[in-house]
Amino acid sequence: MNVETPVSDRPLPCGHSTGELLDYHLDGEDSALEQHLATCPHCQAELAEIAERWGAVRRAAETPVRAPEGLLERTLAVLRESRDHDTGEWVELQQERGRLYIRPTATVSLTRGLVRRILRETPELTLLSCVPEGRVLRVDLVATYPAAAWRLLPGLRQRIEAELVEHLGVSAPEITVRLADVAPPTRNEHER
Repeated sequence: MNVETPVSDRPLPCGHSTGELLDYHLDGEDSALEQHLATCPHCQAELAEIAERWGAVRRAAETPVRAPEGLLERTLAVLRESRDHDTGEWVELQQERGRLYIRPTATVSLTRGLVRRILRETPELTLLSCVPEGRVLRVDLVATYPAAAWRLLPGLRQRIEAELVEHLGVSAPEITVRLADVAPPTRNEHER
């Protein structure tokens, strides 16, 4: 059976691997490898090939994409319609002088604020949306690659729920937290 070594694991004659060169190409942060590259023809040739392959990917990512005709108008129409109809459940809060009824939009707004404050401690995640779905509030997040968001989501959900219970008591809605998208890493000055 002939098994090919993945490109990222392929060793070069000098002892370095193509994976190291790919990391260097994407991150540009390895002074020891940089010194080696100055004199190694194997690494120079491989790095040139990596740059050529990734150049096409970068060009594709930087190509502007036009939105389909009418997308903005359709999106605004949906938003206007949803604004005109309350979605979600009213929250009833028992107080010393009686009951307080909280609109679903206020609960969503409170949740957004709490999530944004909590996410200040987790810069690799950002809030995309907070959407009521019946008795449940769905919080959609975007992770910046290469964050291990799946490890963070359960604890984040528990923390959001705990803070909502602190504000709304037992009437706090159930929360679901999902990873809706992964954003590319932010560019840095060493990017090649």
